Amino acid sequence: MSGVFKKTTTFTVPFINLKKLPKVPVMQGKIAILYICTGNYYVFWPKFYESTKKYFLPGVKKSYFVFSDANASLFAQPGVTLVHQERLGWPHDTLKRFHMFLRVERQLRSYDYIFFFNANVQFQSSVGEEMLPSVDEGLVVVQHPGYFASVSCDLPYDRNPKSLAYIPMGRGRVYVMGGVNGGRTGAYLDLINDLAWAVDKDLERDVIALWQDESHLNRYILNRKHKLLPPSYGFPEGSAIPYDNIITIVDKNEYVTLMNYVLKTDKDAFVTVYTVNEIIYRPKH
Repeated sequence: MSGVFKKTTTFTVPFINLKKLPKVPVMQGKIAILYICTGNYYVFWPKFYESTKKYFLPGVKKSYFVFSDANASLFAQPGVTLVHQERLGWPHDTLKRFHMFLRVERQLRSYDYIFFFNANVQFQSSVGEEMLPSVDEGLVVVQHPGYFASVSCDLPYDRNPKSLAYIPMGRGRVYVMGGVNGGRTGAYLDLINDLAWAVDKDLERDVIALWQDESHLNRYILNRKHKLLPPSYGFPEGSAIPYDNIITIVDKNEYVTLMNYVLKTDKDAFVTVYTVNEIIYRPKH
């Protein structure tokens, strides 16, 4: 996720009123959740799974498609399908997420809604009908917490006309984050097919979009109807932005420091990250 978060308490903010978000009746259907945790990112999985089971559309059937190269025993929870995925290296681990999702396209067609969440996402309170786009909207995205008060010319769109993620100056009013998004199945499968194609076309010309998948996502929704949720649904841990913290993006900096230490001292240890201040480390010996 791009952007630098400035911790200040004075803003001129175009607030998105949560109370006025239209309610969509909860369907008696199925939700597919896409989750990538290659390398050591498996440490975020237990808390993500626990928090979604507890807070995300409770009472609605949810299935998890986890793309990981970690030991299968870590993903033995009910409703989880492990899709073995090796690390692709930077920036392809994030750039080619749409390609990963296409590996389970056939299975996804049997669901009513599909959602993708970054590995370091944790739900803090109940999320229900407001996250479901209408038939007309099709997709749901989240306004980026680093740019909610920015004017159009300051938004970090890809301005490179050689990329299919290109957005010219003067276009676009809201920049969305790449780490939380979803939609009705037909609309979301169209998205991942179209963006996998766009990424491949860029790579054929030796072009990589400025913020990889996030840049392509912003270009894709530019001329399409969608539901826009406020930064509450992608709240950076420890941030002072003037929004409620509904879905937290856990700070990965402390995680990197911890994992570097663990790998040097006990590479076979199992680590679970809850928050920066709540980390469980279990040595193997």
